Amino acid sequence: KKTEWLATHNIEDLVYVYNPPGGWLQNCNSTPFTAAGPYSPRRGDYLPYMAPDAENFRGLNAVRILSMKKKYSMQDLIDVGYDRHLVAFDSLLPSLHNAYYSDENLRQEQAVNEAMGLLDSWDRNVDINSVALTVAIHLGEKLLPFIAAVPKTPVEGFVEQMHTYLQRTDAKILINALHETLLELNARYGTWKIPWGDINRFQRLDNNRVASFNDSLSSYAVPYVSSTWGMLPAFASRRYAGTAKRYGWGGNSFICVVDFGPRVKAKSLLAGGESGDPASPHFFDQAGLYATGKFRDVFFYKEDVKANANITYHPGDK
Repeated sequence: KKTEWLATHNIEDLVYVYNPPGGWLQNCNSTPFTAAGPYSPRRGDYLPYMAPDAENFRGLNAVRILSMKKKYSMQDLIDVGYDRHLVAFDSLLPSLHNAYYSDENLRQEQAVNEAMGLLDSWDRNVDINSVALTVAIHLGEKLLPFIAAVPKTPVEGFVEQMHTYLQRTDAKILINALHETLLELNARYGTWKIPWGDINRFQRLDNNRVASFNDSLSSYAVPYVSSTWGMLPAFASRRYAGTAKRYGWGGNSFICVVDFGPRVKAKSLLAGGESGDPASPHFFDQAGLYATGKFRDVFFYKEDVKANANITYHPGDK
């Protein structure tokens, strides 16, 4: 009987925030208790099962950026949504730095010394030309299973797990992880000094449920990374059987910014293109825009649709 439903909640019992004074709301599949920065609901005011979602680095990044100003043009909002900073490495890299300098014996490997120099000077922003980004992402992915294994409470998530892991982990483990990362990159690409855009690619060859990828066919360099590391324009990628390069498999798909003024204005992007037919010119025609975060106009009103139509059809027409 302890597990039986006893009653229903009123709508007022749900977690909500309405028209916060800060002028913005954000949600990155994260806790609602940071949805409006300092104007967010307070966790203590609600029953725990009403909002079990934990904070994540993407949510932290969104709050950081949106707290900087109150008024936005459409382009301002696009710029915010395509912020390039990876807040997870604001936690990870200082710990790696401290580990590196904690013991002179950890500074004997030349490649590690070079890589640490790059990581220390890196601004922690994504860029297709960044070698530091290549090293950081592969190091992070090497540590990921160990971070995810850290015990947590029901309201804690990856953010808390990373902080706990970095506090408890021996310096030698972190430096060894960096050393192994460089060896693996060397083995895979012939050098660890490889720009991120050379291996992080966007490709669409078919519309199969399980996509196929091919290093010898054309693809687009993408600067963005997985939301795990705090990336707002998320682009999760990995290697596939038979590929050395990484290809996007998830992340931002349909992106849209809307101005609900007297006349609605909107700009949007799709991952690849509108069509699911590989033979269609619209199968992959938005790829270049998607890879660079350049939006196209949405034709919302009938006159705009008609003015930009390539083909029209009316029922009964031959």
